[in-house]
Amino acid sequence: MTHRTVIRLFSSTLLAALVFGCGKDTPSATSGPFLTVDPPFAGIDQGSQLQLTATLGEQPAAVTWASNKTAVATVDGAGLVTGVTAGTAAVTATLTSDPSQLRSASLTVVAVSGIGLQNGVPVTGLGDADGVTKLYHLSVPAGKTSVSFVLCCGTGDADIYVQRATPPTSSVHSAPGCTAAHPGDAGQCSSEGADTNESVTVANPAAGTWYVLIKSFVYSGATLTATYVP
Repeated sequence: MTHRTVIRLFSSTLLAALVFGCGKDTPSATSGPFLTVDPPFAGIDQGSQLQLTATLGEQPAAVTWASNKTAVATVDGAGLVTGVTAGTAAVTATLTSDPSQLRSASLTVVAVSGIGLQNGVPVTGLGDADGVTKLYHLSVPAGKTSVSFVLCCGTGDADIYVQRATPPTSSVHSAPGCTAAHPGDAGQCSSEGADTNESVTVANPAAGTWYVLIKSFVYSGATLTATYVP
């Protein structure tokens, strides 16, 4: 079965290609070596980041970067793109030594579901009636050694379900904790105790949007904290 993340990325890339066409991927110089940008087309989640690189004759090139729609995607001086809101944008590299050489990457920013979490910042005062579910998400950069989702300190009972790229569902049950490497790439993790003390930790998480779903069995006064390290 084709993973939904692959389908979504393919769809995003196709949309970007349709919106911007091939012209953005055509070198502006009349003779080589040509400036290239990698990847030329990509789809990223809202709030996630993507590193672009520029080369000239297969060697790293000194360029300046600019986005044509900063409300959709921003880019810093090193080519690191941040998805701001759903939409499409072109991020262009201009060769410092020859401004006539331009090359663009076509990007589609995909909207994410749920309530945004900040790394290490607790969300307090959580509680719901029986059967209510609430979805949160956290953008995890590349190269982190672990990411953890901890619900604690309340009364009653609630469970948590964690998955990368697509929101999890409370109908799928997995081994408690899910501390093995990359479990979110293959499926979801859960913590389903009899109170509000629940925790899921993922070692070496893949970069991207990680979702945590809280399912209530009547609880109140709980705190949710999502943390990645280092």
